[in-house]
Amino acid sequence: MFHYVKADIKSSGVMAIRSVPQSKMRMAYHYPPPGTLVGALSYPLLHLKNSRKEVIYEGKNFKSAAEEVLPFVKWATVSVSERPKVYGTLLKINRLYHGSVGSGVTSLPFSLNYGVKDHKITVIYLIDGEVLQKSGYTLKEVERAVWGITRIGSRESIVSVENVEMGRAELKRTEEANTRFAFPVEDRIIEG
Repeated sequence: MFHYVKADIKSSGVMAIRSVPQSKMRMAYHYPPPGTLVGALSYPLLHLKNSRKEVIYEGKNFKSAAEEVLPFVKWATVSVSERPKVYGTLLKINRLYHGSVGSGVTSLPFSLNYGVKDHKITVIYLIDGEVLQKSGYTLKEVERAVWGITRIGSRESIVSVENVEMGRAELKRTEEANTRFAFPVEDRIIEG
């Protein structure tokens, strides 16, 4: 049995969702990808079990602690009420709001600003109930963790969860679908 957890989220301003783990000068995604959304959920969920680790070391390998959550989150998707505005460096943002400065911090290049207007970010998690039960977590704990999401993306990307709703999900396969959310497509090429 599948369940959905839907959250309405507000951003405090700049969100940095970067595409590759390199320097801070890299480009950012326009919208949070599923892995980023799973990471946002895993942080408060793992804290419920008193696990404070974000990175797990196995020998010489590193992996995200979010991999513990990944098996029961079958899909995570996002919808944003308006197209995000892409900014450059913080120095440019500072100039935009405060005028020219002699120097400045450039730690958030190519960030996305959802907070200038009253943008609504809606996140949906598709949860596999059977796998969740085997994991030792409950649906109530997942709901509590969604309420506990404080950031999406980099640590500077602070968000506030304003509403959470849950329900049973029904999986359907179709040739055509109209939705404002991203969804998985298997073995197909989508044109257009």
